[in-house]
Amino acid sequence: MNIRNIIIGLVVLALVIIGGAVAFLSFSAGDGEASQDIADVAQTVDDAGTATVMTIVSDESEASFTLEEDLRGTRTTVVGVTDQVGGEIAINFDNPTASTIGTITINARTIATDNDFRNQALRSQILRSARDEYEFITFEPTSITGLPDSITIGETYTFDIIGNLTIIDTTEEVIFTTDVTIVSETEISGSASSSVIYADWGINIPNVPGVANVETDADLVINFVARTAE
Repeated sequence: MNIRNIIIGLVVLALVIIGGAVAFLSFSAGDGEASQDIADVAQTVDDAGTATVMTIVSDESEASFTLEEDLRGTRTTVVGVTDQVGGEIAINFDNPTASTIGTITINARTIATDNDFRNQALRSQILRSARDEYEFITFEPTSITGLPDSITIGETYTFDIIGNLTIIDTTEEVIFTTDVTIVSETEISGSASSSVIYADWGINIPNVPGVANVETDADLVINFVARTAE
């Protein structure tokens, strides 16, 4: 067997291995479709009392992560986003410091970036959200600091939400800095953000040709609109 045939054989073998890996990734990643609507999964606020309960409107809300990586030698900002975010917020207009926030639920399976291969890796290897037991990410608030003593329609207020963020099998405490605008007595809008080290949740970025120097931190943002039930 001459050198040329050996080289050809090695190339063919490499292509077969790569093709098999791609096929396995595609199979294990699933189709990225939610198993059920977020409205059917999201939890309700416990014991809202006299507070006005508002529900996050998924069609007008989104949860996202942002980080940077070198993609084929170019520094690239990666953004993954989904509108499948749900939960309830109880606003106490008479005593704002008594307001509460229920568990926020995000469908990790539906998070998408601008790259199909990356999306498959997210679902199969990184967030493992193709698996039913890891489809959802939850944030359970435990306390809120910085709430005002009174609120006015049309004003925006900034405060911190401390709680437990669960991804895959791990739960860690996270603080979300939050801006909320009181649109009316039946609607609010806002944005909550936090920066996390994703390895704290056991999340690892696989080694992929062309991808290097992936940031260890990720910025998490939830932009939301919440309204009372009609």
